[in-house]
Amino acid sequence: MKILIVPDIHGSHEWKKAKSLLSQVDKIVFLGDYWDSWENKWPDQGENFKNICEFARKFSDKVILLYGNHDHAYLSQSRNGASCSGHQEKHASEIRSLLLANKDLIKLAVELDGWVFSHAGFSKYAISLMKDVIHSYYDEQPEFIKTTFNSYEEYDSYKKDLCKDLHQWDESEYSIEFLNKLFADRLKDYPNNSDKWQFFDQKLDWDGHFSGSGDETSQFCLWIRPHSLLEDAAYPKQVVGHTEYCFWSTPEVLTKNGNTLVIADSRDHHIMMFDTKAEYIGRSELEFNKAIKQLNNKICN
Repeated sequence: MKILIVPDIHGSHEWKKAKSLLSQVDKIVFLGDYWDSWENKWPDQGENFKNICEFARKFSDKVILLYGNHDHAYLSQSRNGASCSGHQEKHASEIRSLLLANKDLIKLAVELDGWVFSHAGFSKYAISLMKDVIHSYYDEQPEFIKTTFNSYEEYDSYKKDLCKDLHQWDESEYSIEFLNKLFADRLKDYPNNSDKWQFFDQKLDWDGHFSGSGDETSQFCLWIRPHSLLEDAAYPKQVVGHTEYCFWSTPEVLTKNGNTLVIADSRDHHIMMFDTKAEYIGRSELEFNKAIKQLNNKICN
C-alpha cells in the first residue's frame, strides 16, 4: 500500500502538493496539528483548515485526518491540555468551532496494512492507563464526586445513567477502532457531561511528571516523544509526526527491540511517500544522535 504522509501542518500550505499525487497513492494520512504557525497568521490558518477538510470530504475514500496535541489544545478543558507553544488564545473560540464543525472527519489513529499511524505514537504503559480510565466508568469514582450524593445507591444510579451508552468490555476488546469510537462519542458530547468524560479528556492532555515536552511513557498518542515511545512501543510498526526529526523529504526511521518507528515531521512540513511493503532499515537513537551532531557541525562550519 502506498501512503502519502502529511505531517504536522501548523498552518502551512505544503499539504496542497498532495492534490497532484492523489492518483499515485492508496491513502493520504494527515498526522494532525493543523494550527499554531509562526509564519501563517489568522485568518489564513482558518481558511487553510477549511480547505483541508473540504479536500478530505471530497476524497473521503482516500484521505484520513488525524488529531494532534495542538488541535486538542483548543478542545481541552484544562491547562495541561492547552499548554502548547504558539497557542492562539485570541482565536481559540473560532478554532474550536472549526474543529467541532468537522469532528466527523477526525480520528485519533488508524491502522493500515500493519502500520499504526497517529500523531505521536502509542506506548504500552499509556494504553494500560487508558484502559484503567475506561474501566473507571464502571468502577467507583473519586471521593469528590461521591460526596455530591446522599447514598451509594443514588450515586450508582447516576453513574449507570451517565454511562449507559458505554458497553461493558474487557481488555481483549480494546482496539484502535474502539478508541476512535470512544473519541467520536466524546466529540459528539462536547462540551457536555464533563463528569462522564473528564478522565478520558485528561488522558489526551499532557499527562506527565518529569518532561514538559512529553518524553515519558505515560503520555498518550498526542504527546509522547520518540525516545520514550521506543522504550515501550505498544505496536511493532508505527508512523508518527509530532517531533521534527527529519531534515529532508524522507522520513527518519529508528529501531529498537524489534520495533520500527517512522518519524515524518520536519521543520519545513514536507509531505512524504511511504510504502507499507518496503523494507525500512532504521538506525538506533545513538546512531541518529551522532549523525545529527555531525550534520550540525557541518552547518556551523
